[in-house]
Amino acid sequence: MGAGALWGFLLFRAADIVKPYPANRLERLHGGVGVMADDAMAAVYANLALRVTLAVAAGSLGNGTGNRVIW
Repeated sequence: MGAGALWGFLLFRAADIVKPYPANRLERLHGGVGVMADDAMAAVYANLALRVTLAVAAGSLGNGTGNRVIW
């Protein structure tokens, strides 16, 4: 569980630094709303990336759950 939390944090920081679309546009909103909206979008990207990583890892371990999606 600790490794997943660390990986999720690193994915969040990467998405927050890179700021893929639309996070880069959300940052331009007025005041603190833009900062929070950009962080929320980075969290969404990190969540999706973490779920894909976990699904791929579960499938590559050969434990019989390779085609099961964990969404």
